[in-house]
Amino acid sequence: MVLIGFSEPEHADLSRVEAFLTCIFLANAGLETGTSGEERGRALASARAPRLTEEYESIGGLPILPQLRAQAQAVEEALGGSPDRFLCRCAYRPGKDTWCAS
Repeated sequence: MVLIGFSEPEHADLSRVEAFLTCIFLANAGLETGTSGEERGRALASARAPRLTEEYESIGGLPILPQLRAQAQAVEEALGGSPDRFLCRCAYRPGKDTWCAS
């Protein structure tokens, strides 16, 4: 079984948060009209990243990926998971063309 969750950067440091936001905004750059969607996406990420990094730090880090991994482990245990019977893993998308599994 694969649990797919909304992603977030692996760590709450400014460079990773900005890179993560850039991926999100660039993925949607084609929705912009009248301006350079790519240029606007990078500017939005740069402007938003410092505040989002502060928000992550104020709540003790990044909540989504640890919660997703805990859910996968709980599902696996509840269904009697073992390598020869049942595995539950997580998938999330940290970048435009990248999927990660854990």
